[in-house]
Amino acid sequence: MAKFARDVDSFYLEDCRSVQDATGQITRKAENVLASLRRCSTSADVFRIRSMVDSAVDLSGHTQTVLKRLSQYESRSAAEAAGRKQQHRQLSERFAHSCRALEDAAREFMKHQELCEQQAGELEDIEAPPSISNPYHELDSAVGSAEGDAAAGHAEVTRQAILEEACREMEIREKTEDMRRVERSVLSLAEMCSEMQQAASAQQDAIDTIESQMALAADYTV
Repeated sequence: MAKFARDVDSFYLEDCRSVQDATGQITRKAENVLASLRRCSTSADVFRIRSMVDSAVDLSGHTQTVLKRLSQYESRSAAEAAGRKQQHRQLSERFAHSCRALEDAAREFMKHQELCEQQAGELEDIEAPPSISNPYHELDSAVGSAEGDAAAGHAEVTRQAILEEACREMEIREKTEDMRRVERSVLSLAEMCSEMQQAASAQQDAIDTIESQMALAADYTV
């Protein structure tokens, strides 16, 4: 029985350390996102920052799972139960704080992306050639008319314009999906913050109840 108790305690301590370490990592990742945004100037920078956000959100989800598991450990006494609930409340509050920091960083990343998209759109309005309503139809027409036409250069220019238009459309779809993923991450972080705050409040209520019961028990033994 004693060996089983020690094993359970070791799992409990391991989970506590895991939450503590992850909370610190999430906070640092949020700080790194904000610092990287100030230096962001290329598409490679954007990809790296987005990867940082995704990684931090994944770590947050895993940490929330460990926190929930911590609340399910059984205690051998009222005093131990009160101590563990107090520790769980503190871990939940710190984790919620790190999630809020990451949420703020993710929102700043979204703002940066929206600003870049706006500036890119304004630049395209100035420099872009006339749009092609149906690029594939235009391609077929251009190729068909060029077969017996000596003006092959014009067909090549048209083909190149169509390819560029297709690439732009693909890039827009990718960026739109990236933004949606970041939006989902922000919503997920907001939900985590709310859940952890509720958990911390519930733990404090449980602590107050246990302490009251312990005080009553002490009065009866006097």
